[in-house]
Amino acid sequence: MSTSNEDLCHSSPVSANNKLAAAIDCVIVALGDEDARISGERLAALISGATRCYVQRLQRGDEYFSPFHPDTEITATEAMILSTEVLKSADLQLFELGMWQAMGSPT
Repeated sequence: MSTSNEDLCHSSPVSANNKLAAAIDCVIVALGDEDARISGERLAALISGATRCYVQRLQRGDEYFSPFHPDTEITATEAMILSTEVLKSADLQLFELGMWQAMGSPT
């Protein structure tokens, strides 16, 4: 018997080891709902937290993995929009990104 992500969001108490995974599954389900109304502030907090977690793993030498789930198609347009907004938020220019990559990033 398999459990869907939606079932995990409404299940009884989850063991301590699975609480974060269950919470992430609930967020994924909620974000998949086109009627979901998440505030910009909460979405920014989610993106910020996920970004920090991803970078920390790469910097400590964990095995590389794509920032996007292999079963989730991210279009070139989505990747470009997100990349542009991340650079703007960090007050960086494309030139600076190019210089960073040329120096060899610490990941």
